[in-house]
Amino acid sequence: MEPEHEIYQKGALADLRFVKPALKDIYCEMDRQIGELLKTAGEETAVFVFSLHGMRPAHSAPAFLGPLLCELGFARLADWSGKSWFERAAAVMGAVKRRAPRALKKIYYNTLPAKTTQRLARPTMLPAYDWSQTRAFSLPTDQHGWIRVNLCGREAGGIVPVERYDEVCRQLEQSLRNLTTEQGKPLVRRVIRTAEGAKDALVERLPDLIVHWEDSIFTSRLRIKGTSIDLDAVISKYTGQHAPEGFCIFKGPVDEKLGDVLAAKDMGGLIARHLL
Repeated sequence: MEPEHEIYQKGALADLRFVKPALKDIYCEMDRQIGELLKTAGEETAVFVFSLHGMRPAHSAPAFLGPLLCELGFARLADWSGKSWFERAAAVMGAVKRRAPRALKKIYYNTLPAKTTQRLARPTMLPAYDWSQTRAFSLPTDQHGWIRVNLCGREAGGIVPVERYDEVCRQLEQSLRNLTTEQGKPLVRRVIRTAEGAKDALVERLPDLIVHWEDSIFTSRLRIKGTSIDLDAVISKYTGQHAPEGFCIFKGPVDEKLGDVLAAKDMGGLIARHLL
């Protein structure tokens, strides 16, 4: 849909064969089906068509946050001797998967059912950390960076005292905001704190920090300035990602001023008021 975008001018994406149905074809068919539903519902029916998020370009899923936190001193992987037999088996399986040729990976994912590949991947998604030396660790994700502080009273092996929670979060945020490629391009667009303080964090299930990346993370191979991080794209089949801006189309009587922007948190109330 955006062949002129710089992300799609690089690497394997420049040589992709034309695929049908394309995203535009899917949207056109959805539009046609919505039209059929409107005819059936009648002119007097209030109708909402909305998406809470949009789409934007991507190429692969970034997976360097875990190794980066180890290199920056926030986390440490367990030594081989300190791992259980299960953790050792999971580590070997994960290493084999990472080093497998792309052609073999394609056969693997095309042959096995999705539930099976997810079940096999689950034990390898989180590395075996030395929790006594880990202040913060990365959670598995396919788009944003998720970081969890190893907080005392919340995590099973927590080592960060409650009174040092804010300090660790500030150190993490500063380290992340300073990340650039070797060419000096920033890697982080935004860092979000999900808890106002340690008291809120103790009962929080969300990651403590959420990292929104710049498009420069899709560089292949990615080299991060001042670190030994040198990674190729992970799950390079991904060619899009979520964007925070969605849309809402409303058909029906309007007795309130909506404005040009509608917050997602207000959608439920708006729908309830107009579908009674």
